[in-house]
Amino acid sequence: MTAPNAPHLRPASTRSPRRIPSQSALRLRHLTYPLRGRTRGTDSLLDVRHRVLTSSGRAALAIAFKALGLGPNDRVLVPAYHCPAVTGPVAWIGASVDLYRVTPDFEADLADLAKKVTRDTKALVLIHYFGLPRRTRQVREFCDAAGIALIEDCAHTLHGSSDAGRVGTVGDFAIASLTKFFTVFDGGLLASASRPLDAVHLVAPPLGYQLKAAYRAIDREGSQREGIMSPARFARAARSLFPPRLSIESPAAADGGSDFDAEWVLRAPAAFTGWTIQWTDLLTAGDARRIGFQRLAEALGANRKLTLPFRELPGDAWPYVLPVLVERGHEVAQQLRARGIPVFQWDRSPTGDCEVAARYAKSLLQVPCHQGLSHADFDAIVAGFAATT
Repeated sequence: MTAPNAPHLRPASTRSPRRIPSQSALRLRHLTYPLRGRTRGTDSLLDVRHRVLTSSGRAALAIAFKALGLGPNDRVLVPAYHCPAVTGPVAWIGASVDLYRVTPDFEADLADLAKKVTRDTKALVLIHYFGLPRRTRQVREFCDAAGIALIEDCAHTLHGSSDAGRVGTVGDFAIASLTKFFTVFDGGLLASASRPLDAVHLVAPPLGYQLKAAYRAIDREGSQREGIMSPARFARAARSLFPPRLSIESPAAADGGSDFDAEWVLRAPAAFTGWTIQWTDLLTAGDARRIGFQRLAEALGANRKLTLPFRELPGDAWPYVLPVLVERGHEVAQQLRARGIPVFQWDRSPTGDCEVAARYAKSLLQVPCHQGLSHADFDAIVAGFAATT
């Protein structure tokens, strides 16, 4: 597949990459955001009136549950198709999960919600899958009628509009996972358009962790492709001046795990995380993700063995991944990973009585489309699916 010249895509390297990065590496050209006068007005979750940075998205969810006063004997409605990290905070506060059905187009099944809500139900989690905003108006109306809180799970999105307004502003709270969009080691976001968060007090992590977070963010996968003036090269040179240290603990979310770490709930993210978010050109990153999504959708859509639930993006959505349905999903995912192509799959979460969720757990792969991918990366992804399906 011949790639058109596009300013957001890095030119293909003459060296064979070790593997396709699952997230974008830090590059100096991405750190010009304030200089362009674009630190405000993106209409993203980072512009919501009340907000606080947390150690992870799951920590933000736990804080939201606490702010709502949830505890033992309470119940939380969670979509049957979900990331395993969603249910950890529910268990931490002592509440129980009720799984509600989702429709084939990833919307909440309102009829099933009416059956699942009880007098002990206190909150509903609505996921904006893959960075594509889902309908929120009727879900908001349902929650208001039932007297329960609505939490928008925006782990996959920072920007976009639903039928009721900007993502993250319709629910009582919204949570986000900043590691999915920024070159950071840790970081989540708790936001609310209507509820102040002044009562949320987080403790800064120790110096050793601060240094680890900065180093891991700079020297992340994909940084080995950078040139001689790359931040990663300077970070590795600086690290070589210090003797080896004992390993410093970090939250599971920072290392790509789905476990819930209670000890990290009330910790702030590393200072490097806040600095990177402040200085990142978010608008350009969002545009790059849109172009990457459309490029993959066009190329993979030509593969008759694949089904794409979404071929077009909403006008203002910043996607996290391109969802792809394929038979033998788990087997194909393993083969793609063996070829150095990172794909994600929610195949370890219970799906309750939802046949749609059960099918998606087996067959839906999440394919990266972030701003750090090169022409060669996109071609390798397309070739990988052609060879494994």
